[in-house]
Amino acid sequence: MIRRANPVLAGTAVLLAAVWLLTAHPFGAAPTGQPLPKPLAGFTTSAVISVEVNGTRLERTKDLWSVTSGRHPGPADVARVGSLVEALVNLEPARLVSDNPEPNLKEYGLDSPVRIVIERRGGGAPVTIEVGKRGPGGGSFYMVPPDHRIYESKTYLRDRVIPYEGTWRDLKIVEIDPAQLAAVAVEIDGRKEVFTVDRNALRSENGETIVIDRFFESLQPLRAAALADTPPAGIALRGRVALITKQGTALPLGIGRKEISIDTVRKRIPVVTNETFLVTRYNLKPLLELMDKVR
Repeated sequence: MIRRANPVLAGTAVLLAAVWLLTAHPFGAAPTGQPLPKPLAGFTTSAVISVEVNGTRLERTKDLWSVTSGRHPGPADVARVGSLVEALVNLEPARLVSDNPEPNLKEYGLDSPVRIVIERRGGGAPVTIEVGKRGPGGGSFYMVPPDHRIYESKTYLRDRVIPYEGTWRDLKIVEIDPAQLAAVAVEIDGRKEVFTVDRNALRSENGETIVIDRFFESLQPLRAAALADTPPAGIALRGRVALITKQGTALPLGIGRKEISIDTVRKRIPVVTNETFLVTRYNLKPLLELMDKVR
């Protein structure tokens, strides 16, 4: 009886040992006593002087960032670039997922990664980080060439390194001081109307008014959420608006007939300015109300 029970007991022990190994030491966990490396160990956000994301180079001058390469060079969105730099400097691996010298890069989304090159003040070799898809733990798969090892980060990186606008530019549309506004000219469906500033309101010849403060509340923080050389196909303009200053300069805006989606931007009102297509992130209701007042 005892001899017949031994194989059963032995099998049970093996099974329990296997379960313990799988749960206590999951695939990809770092060996005990060997901390996972941080790719930017020793870096600080203030020390980073340039970041290149998939060929688009961002450079720092004091506290300002600029896009210095790509199709749309110019001032960069400081908050967005700062968020990227902070995420990179604080990048920390949660686990090692592959130590294979010839890994299957496609499995981790690293066959076509987001490639980031970081330089810091004081010289030293640039650090390259390649970011892949989201891992099962909620982080991003990444590697630091020429090291072949693949890690999953503690936080998700992809939304930081790929701006959904498709650009790192600072795309503020309206930079007019309300005190310098003289009039707003509106053209819609062939009808035209000019609203002049009358104390705290914009007033038309027909007596239609809109409170100027409310009008500017929606325009001043206006930022673009997409940028392209030509408007997407199928976009028709509902009308045009020109903000005219006391100095006689005018900022033209074109308002689309309907909300559209571009990439991950959802239900935004298209705006055309300076012959470049822009999609606003913010509500343009006061501006649309103004257009509705044109008889």
